[in-house]
Amino acid sequence: MFLERTERLALVDFENRHINYIDLINNIKYFSEYIVDLEKKKFGLIVMENRPEWIYSFFSVWDKRSAGIAIDANSSSNEILYVLEDSHPNVIFCSNETEKTILEAVEKYSLKDSIKLVNVDKIIIEQEKMNTIKNMQFELDNPTGDETAAMLYTSGTTGNPKGVMLSFNNLNTEMEGLYEKGIFDYRDQILAILPFHHVLPLTASVLLMLKYQTSVVFVKIASKEIFDALEKK
Repeated sequence: MFLERTERLALVDFENRHINYIDLINNIKYFSEYIVDLEKKKFGLIVMENRPEWIYSFFSVWDKRSAGIAIDANSSSNEILYVLEDSHPNVIFCSNETEKTILEAVEKYSLKDSIKLVNVDKIIIEQEKMNTIKNMQFELDNPTGDETAAMLYTSGTTGNPKGVMLSFNNLNTEMEGLYEKGIFDYRDQILAILPFHHVLPLTASVLLMLKYQTSVVFVKIASKEIFDALEKK
């Protein structure tokens, strides 16, 4: 079990809404049960800005025992097309900000009929279904051991970007090593400034923080918003 169901604060969104670990897990399970159609050991591609739905999307892919691919939300349609042709994901998560560019890429993709596009801004949470989730007895699943848990792309400065596949053990060993340094505990918060498609913020700002029950505060990349976010508790 990677995420533990508690009443501790997990996320603070842009509108200062507080999401505890119970609600976080329920939202992830909603995505997994009703939004994500993905077989085991496949790929789910995430192309969107940092936001709570990014986290829901990533962990819902994990709940399918599959791997998340994360790329820059500012990627061009040709860059997205390259990733599609290289990794062949079965689902793409996007937002209103990234949907147009993704649709342009998918239209050129030879296997476009095999992809489901999920715009998180268009998801309407049905309360009856959410109540079903709340009444379920479950634990979220995730890749284990040497199973691929994430694939991140290099910058491509010496050629085309390369998809670097990271196993669950790769990520978990890094998290355990950082935790053992004693530099934070569950009372701490972290500002989600760096985009999650890089390995450092994915590991340190998302996986590490949530595994050890700290909280993530979302902030837009502007100095005023950063100072405002520092005041959030």
